Amino acid sequence: MAKREVAHVCEDCGTAFVGSYTARFCPACRKKRQQANAKAVRRCVVCGKEFVGNARAKYCPECRVQKHRENYQRHMQRKKKGQAIVRGESMGTCEICGKPFVVMAGGQRYCPDCAKAAYMASDRQKSREWAEREKARRQRADAATGEDV
Repeated sequence: MAKREVAHVCEDCGTAFVGSYTARFCPACRKKRQQANAKAVRRCVVCGKEFVGNARAKYCPECRVQKHRENYQRHMQRKKKGQAIVRGESMGTCEICGKPFVVMAGGQRYCPDCAKAAYMASDRQKSREWAEREKARRQRADAATGEDV
């Protein structure tokens, strides 16, 4: 056994295996579970057609091609007008301090000085929202089962 590896029993098939201290499934069962979760039947948000896709897929293959064409056409129009962002050349304005900065990514909204604090504040807010949703979900689940918290 390598350092930080522990002997386990797979929760699916019951075979013994060696893995990280948090492992719950043997490598074979883990691979099966990943493949089962990777693809599923989804519904396209544009045409409503069902297709097999991963967890974040929103468009069927035909609509995805059309969406890429539309995005590319909008990009080319912005580029012709001189409104397209060129990484490393275009200038942006920080939403917090108003200081101009060189844009290094398409979605960059903050100067390097303000970025860390802004992203941490956004992360905290999202974590609070998740915690509130999870608390409400647990309360609903407990009320449905009749348990007291």
